[in-house]
Amino acid sequence: MKKIIQTLSLCLILFLTSCTKSTEVKLWQAEITENKAASLKEVFLKNGSEKLLDITASKDEVKMSDYNKMTANQIASYFQDKFKIDITKEFIDNPEGIVILGLFYAKKEQQDVNSQIMSNRTNNLMKANVMQANDTNDCFWAAVTGIFSLADAKNIWKAISAGATEETVIAAAKLIGRRAGGIIMITIAILEIGECIGWW
Repeated sequence: MKKIIQTLSLCLILFLTSCTKSTEVKLWQAEITENKAASLKEVFLKNGSEKLLDITASKDEVKMSDYNKMTANQIASYFQDKFKIDITKEFIDNPEGIVILGLFYAKKEQQDVNSQIMSNRTNNLMKANVMQANDTNDCFWAAVTGIFSLADAKNIWKAISAGATEETVIAAAKLIGRRAGGIIMITIAILEIGECIGWW
């Protein structure tokens, strides 16, 4: 009888432990909140470069993960507000994927702004600007190819260059998928791309 009670106790402990673990491993999902940002640049600037520098310098993976999740929430909210697209469905438990999508679209927004500025100049200058924006020596591409191969990055860029319709966003999201680099790589990429684009 004593052995049966011990066995039942052990089973109960194992059951409770597995329940606790399954609660701990609960999937993260982006929270859509009210968004007031006019651009993705504003979304990335919300938290300031000093905070990001401190987090990357600490090399604390938990802090980096929390930062990525917070940024992913803000990007998802921005897409919902501006384009009426819920990108969270494509990135269940993958905040880093949302951050990468946001970085690519931030680069696209910057290119669109530059093109508008250049539209008052000659046609040749406009062509030069577009070529420069897609230059593989650009610091943006150097940062992105730390996460993807150049071929994958270019395919994502092609999808994003088509615009911000639901179809193109989902196409880009599927290309990013789970090929996104680790937590640390993504946080460092935000810092590097921000420096490259001139955010801080």
